[in-house]
Amino acid sequence: MKTMQNRALAVILCFALLFGSVGLVNAVNSGKQAEEETAVNTAVTESPSDTVSDSEAVYVLTDAAGTVDKVILSDRLQQEKGTSQQAEDIPVEVRFTYRLDGREIAPEELAGKSGKVEIRIDYKNLVSEKKEINGKQETLYVPFLMVSALLLDNEHFSNVEVENAKTVNDGSRTVVIGYALPGMNESLALPESIDLTIPDHVTITADAKVFQLGSVYTLATNELLRDYDENDPDALNKLVSSMNDLTDATDRLLDGAKALNEGLNTLLSKSGVLSDGVDSLCSGADQVAAGAGTLASGAKSLADGAKSVNHGTAQLADGAGSLLAGADQLSAGADQLSAGLEQLSGNSAALNQGAEAVFASLLSAAQTQLTSNGLSVAPLNISNYQSELNRIIASLDTDAVYAAALAQVTAAVEAQRPEIEAMVTAAVKEQVTAAVTAAVQQNVSEQVKTAVAEQVRAQVIQAATGMTVEEYEAAAANGLIDEATQAAIEAQITAQLASSDVQALIAQNVEAQMASEQVQGLIAQNIEAQMASEEIQKTIADNTEAQVQKAIADTMAGPEVQGQLAAAAEGAQAVIALKTSLDQYNAFYMGVKSYTAAVDAAAQGAAALSSGAAELKTGATSLADGSAQLLSGTQTLSGGAGDLSSGAAALSDGADRLAAGTHDLQNNLPALLEGITKLRDGSQELRSGMTQFNEEGIEKLSKLVTEDAEGLAERLKAIAALGKAYPAAYSGLNPETVSGLHFIYRTASIGE
Repeated sequence: MKTMQNRALAVILCFALLFGSVGLVNAVNSGKQAEEETAVNTAVTESPSDTVSDSEAVYVLTDAAGTVDKVILSDRLQQEKGTSQQAEDIPVEVRFTYRLDGREIAPEELAGKSGKVEIRIDYKNLVSEKKEINGKQETLYVPFLMVSALLLDNEHFSNVEVENAKTVNDGSRTVVIGYALPGMNESLALPESIDLTIPDHVTITADAKVFQLGSVYTLATNELLRDYDENDPDALNKLVSSMNDLTDATDRLLDGAKALNEGLNTLLSKSGVLSDGVDSLCSGADQVAAGAGTLASGAKSLADGAKSVNHGTAQLADGAGSLLAGADQLSAGADQLSAGLEQLSGNSAALNQGAEAVFASLLSAAQTQLTSNGLSVAPLNISNYQSELNRIIASLDTDAVYAAALAQVTAAVEAQRPEIEAMVTAAVKEQVTAAVTAAVQQNVSEQVKTAVAEQVRAQVIQAATGMTVEEYEAAAANGLIDEATQAAIEAQITAQLASSDVQALIAQNVEAQMASEQVQGLIAQNIEAQMASEEIQKTIADNTEAQVQKAIADTMAGPEVQGQLAAAAEGAQAVIALKTSLDQYNAFYMGVKSYTAAVDAAAQGAAALSSGAAELKTGATSLADGSAQLLSGTQTLSGGAGDLSSGAAALSDGADRLAAGTHDLQNNLPALLEGITKLRDGSQELRSGMTQFNEEGIEKLSKLVTEDAEGLAERLKAIAALGKAYPAAYSGLNPETVSGLHFIYRTASIGE
């Protein structure tokens, strides 16, 4: 299985190298789910709607199994497609299956459980088209690269194994990055002889302890073949040429692995000769070391005697000669030094004053520059310029400027909160008034209709029977009025109620009732009660806060605040450059002051030195003449004996090191031979692995590219065209302004 994974990964990497690059954006947020959803919604709703970009984003929020809960579009996509999106709008279905100890389990049941856990992510490409490939209709899928990322806390997960994924363990967490190309197997239609499978799922297995899992993020991007030019007439030649280069490089690697293995075999076969030579070398080195030791002992005795004779005279002669030469040089040099330092010392005051004047001029120019740019700065001098400029740089920091602007804008908007609240209250009251009035009018209308209906009924019954309503109903109940008469009376009542006169009377009564003080008072009481309710007050408070925050955000995003931030960043760089220049001159100025102080002190000492050096020269001349004659005789004897002793000692030391080295070589020879054997075995494995890689990977891939290059190129052209056309087809935007489309999936967490 691992070999198959490596083959699939090799194909993906080869495609990426031959036809373009893939840009991926991975964001794994470990915060709480509510905070994450707020961040996603804020990122979408606050993105500028008029921004021209070649990539757009769609955010897909799902439950832990992958069922879509909500689809959020970027501003441009919302404007084009509308704000209501359904799960059917996503191009790739991402499903999560969980198993505990081999049994499938629902995500919500898995929280807090322990055991062997398997998480499988399946990707299903839902977007395909029929294309003609080499005269035949083929189903091709839009090329989506899927990358899923999740974090496994090492306190809860161990022994993590993956399929179609990579892991990185930082000691506390294991990061899993899975990859897949759903639909690519079907689109490429690779022949069975190639034996290559492109992954369409990711599997993670681990030992879980009290299972909990944060959100899993998945990126779906159509930019796999974005840079492949399907209209390039040389695309086929480039494909074949690149594959030939890859094949040639693999052949050279195979040749190198073979040569390495054969060379190590030869080296190992000669190890016996090497071992015998080392043994002989050790024996000879021991004999040389013994003889050299005897010679060194005799030479040392001779040198010690000669050294005793020559010791005193050599020291005397050397000292006298050195003293005379030094005294002569000292006297001449002291005179020159004294004269030169005296001249330099006379210029020290002027040099210090000039350097200070230049520094003052630079500080004045710096102050003028800062003031002309609207910066408040205290008078600059040598002692305070650094702290003052550091203060200005700190004040121009974009974070500080932003914080100050935010505080100022917030205070200004908060000052208008009563007016905002009043406007919100008025709007809410208008809605409440309309609702209460409508409800009261409905109630009054029902009452008036009922009263009018009773009057009409009584009048019709009186006119038809001469009875009251009560007498009529009693007679009807006793069977004294036939059904036909009752039906005629009811029909006449219905007709009377439907007449324009009765309807006008009802409307007039309703209008009169609504205009009455009693009803108007009731409406006012209901409005007041509604406005005083917790629900309405909360609505007013929430809307007021929303309007306040919107006003703050709009002002901070406006040109005035943004201009302040840009100006602050530019000004900070300019002040930093100015301070750097002043610091460089300050270093020069301090060096001048140190130099002149040292010159003044040296001039005083040089005058005293010149006087004493003349007296020393006279005495040294007499001492040197006498010691030179004595040194001549003893020097010859001592020099020869010393050379002999040194040479013998060096010879003995070298012989000892030679003997020790040969014994170290002899002792370490088994380890060397063992290392050569392991290296030989490793080279054999490398040679076998390279052969297998060439046979199972490169040769098959080369066969696919070179033998069916036209068919593969035709498919890749069609697949690339589908990928490039999809963003515009999905979004409805101009293809020239949008070429990339990223779908970012985020699952709900489990047990967090």
